[in-house]
Amino acid sequence: MRALSVLTTFAFLFCFSGYAADLPVPEELIGSETVGIVSIDVASLKPDQIVKTLTAILGQPPEPNATKQFADFHKKFTSLGGQTVNVVLNVDKNVQAATAGDGAVLVIEKDDAAPADKITAFLAESVPGFKDHMAPECPKVVDDMLVWYNKGFKLPAADEKRAVKFTDAFFEIGDDQSISIVFVPDENLVNTAQASLKSAKPEDAEMANTLMKGKGLDVYTDFGIADKSVLKVLLLAADEKSAGALFKTADTVITEFKKSAPPAMKSMLDGLKTVQTDANVEISMGVQDLATVVKGFADVIGALVSPPGK
Repeated sequence: MRALSVLTTFAFLFCFSGYAADLPVPEELIGSETVGIVSIDVASLKPDQIVKTLTAILGQPPEPNATKQFADFHKKFTSLGGQTVNVVLNVDKNVQAATAGDGAVLVIEKDDAAPADKITAFLAESVPGFKDHMAPECPKVVDDMLVWYNKGFKLPAADEKRAVKFTDAFFEIGDDQSISIVFVPDENLVNTAQASLKSAKPEDAEMANTLMKGKGLDVYTDFGIADKSVLKVLLLAADEKSAGALFKTADTVITEFKKSAPPAMKSMLDGLKTVQTDANVEISMGVQDLATVVKGFADVIGALVSPPGK
């Protein structure tokens, strides 16, 4: 497995609106084939709050070894001056599933005085295969941030127009978010998506096409920071009319899904809030609402595996 994929997965395993969020990576790292940016504000995470929230979701405390592993990673990373872990996703038109992670660029934001060599050594110790897969010239320093990428990968030429699109998309995200994921489709992604929609239901294809023609998609949460964290999905339509169509379609899909959804899923769907504001459509739910879904599925599975008469 590629080292960047390992690090990204590692971060997600443990991570699970007032002012606008800034672009978390240097603009010059965004090229014509950049389609997404994942940003995890590790320094803002509170390990105790993560355990508390996961316990509410799972109905029991998370696995002790995993809890300790993340707490140790968090303590060491922040003590070295590490702040955010960011991954810039680049996908060319010839990408294959087996090599999809090759275009990922790891960007670490750190304190000005943080020692780059110690952060590098720490990542090499913590992430399997990190040292073997990273290009020998890494880390590069770009705007005081540390940058790593895979051997054989060449950093893309800066694309100012793409950078503006990502900056605008991050502007729509409030601050105080622990995890932010932004996708801005490029021409290759749009063409691939449209080709795969030929057999889709008309309403599904219409919604997907509207999304592809929009300004992007934001997913963000204050999980691990807030006591009652919220997960939000923000659909950035091309204009207010398109946003209205997205809002109507999303509301219809959720309403129809409720009719056939199992009780546990209905509880979660009832917690969804869909709001249109100008050219944006926001879908949000409390992270703790997932606890109802998890418990419901657990009850169903328990009933299926229990012997008759029990």
